[in-house]
Amino acid sequence: NCPVVGVTWYGALTFCEFFGGFLPNEAQWEIAARGNVYSNDESVPMYTFSGSNTLIDVAVCSVGTNVTHVQPVGTKQPNQLGIYDMTGNAQEMTSSWYANYAATYREVASNNNNQITIRGGRAQRGVANTFQNCSRDALTVTAAQSYSNYIGFRFACNPTDE
Repeated sequence: NCPVVGVTWYGALTFCEFFGGFLPNEAQWEIAARGNVYSNDESVPMYTFSGSNTLIDVAVCSVGTNVTHVQPVGTKQPNQLGIYDMTGNAQEMTSSWYANYAATYREVASNNNNQITIRGGRAQRGVANTFQNCSRDALTVTAAQSYSNYIGFRFACNPTDE
């Protein structure tokens, strides 16, 4: 019931591919976190965190709590798309190499420093700005260093025409 953590980036890629999905790139992750809300219509909410401007409503985190490890998924409110835990619980690996933010939208083909982009906040962090939808970090993906008990991944799949 908890997020899958402690897996390598290569393991996450392989899992997603094996089950017919994919690891989202950084832009896809951010669109999902923001609830696919990009509009000039001020009546459409654009939140600081995924689903709310109040961190504790949507994020499993140590801000104002004693949380020090991941918790079951879905214990906080979802975002506008009904997706849980985009803001907190476990940070999530993307398929994008870590580079200048603008460059990631051009899908950087390679990365000389072997770092991928990770998004979202993680349970044991206590600084609110690290949970914002725009917050990003890097993870070195060498075999010995590419996993953490606070970093996981999100399985994504193409929508069906049902």
